[in-house]
Amino acid sequence: MTPILDVAGLTARHGPRPALRDFDLRIDAPGWWGVVGANGSGKTTLLRCLAGRMAPERGTIRLAGRACEHDPARRAAGIGLTPTLESLPKGISGADLVRLVEQASGGEGDPVAAAIEAALDLAAFWGSYVAELSAGQKQRLAVRLAFAGAPRVVLLDEPFNWLDPAVAHDLKTALRAITREHGVTVVSALHDIGTLATWCDHGVLMRDGRAVARFSPADLAAARTDLAAFEADLVARVRA
Repeated sequence: MTPILDVAGLTARHGPRPALRDFDLRIDAPGWWGVVGANGSGKTTLLRCLAGRMAPERGTIRLAGRACEHDPARRAAGIGLTPTLESLPKGISGADLVRLVEQASGGEGDPVAAAIEAALDLAAFWGSYVAELSAGQKQRLAVRLAFAGAPRVVLLDEPFNWLDPAVAHDLKTALRAITREHGVTVVSALHDIGTLATWCDHGVLMRDGRAVARFSPADLAAARTDLAAFEADLVARVRA
């Protein structure tokens, strides 16, 4: 079976400092992967390298069996990524921004994007200019933009930051549904250990740019039986 995403030996630097060190990840089936770790552990660098926004120093990235570590345009076209809130253009409405990006990427009418859009309740501020939006509303817009172009792999960088509890819950429900019903693969950088244990199918713990622990569906099911113990163990590994 050809992996959806196969990453081996991925190494990247921010200046002289290694941000990723021989990182491996193989995803064979659709699901929701949670990547956790301390600030500066390499989570965002990993997502940016995978999505073609940053060049790795070495290593391989295969998307649906095709090598693309030297082809950032192919990675960017095939893998969705949440834009940073600072990069969102201010002088345009949320609706117009999504429409323009969808037209450029050819993903109009995608049922997955429609489900995410509904979960985020974008209609509540659809006509407002980006400059007028709160941080939480901009975050909702950024998550929606990650699904533009109907990608089958979507990378979300701390997607629940600034979201109110109701929207966060609806988004988690929608993410779980699209992985099961539409075969989408979601990889999200997280700081909430409860979200990892309760909602994700697989997990990875990063430290100093490396994957230092991996969590299978069985591991996360066991974690749900005693979330406090799982959190204490994971925090101890972060601090090790």
